[in-house]
Amino acid sequence: MSSTGTYTPGPWRMEEFRKGSYLVTARNAGTAREGIVAQHVPGIANARLIAAAPELLEVIREAVDSAEREMAKGRKASPGLATWLEKARAALAKARGEVE
Repeated sequence: MSSTGTYTPGPWRMEEFRKGSYLVTARNAGTAREGIVAQHVPGIANARLIAAAPELLEVIREAVDSAEREMAKGRKASPGLATWLEKARAALAKARGEVE
């Protein structure tokens, strides 16, 4: 499964919608409708995780790029780093819609 769409740029924020249900919105969206990222999110922990998604995605991209640049210089990845890179690449592919 491949997606050519883009996600709503961050930062995202969360706010309580109803007791125990949260809304995640983009701060820089053009209209209120465009600004809704997720609604009726059950639980504050889920809403916080969704709201942090753009920053988490960027940090993972930067870390993978940095590790790959170092490896391109001939540095060998430790087994732990190789495992981490595999997991990080899989997470990025999932975020891009390349896998489910």
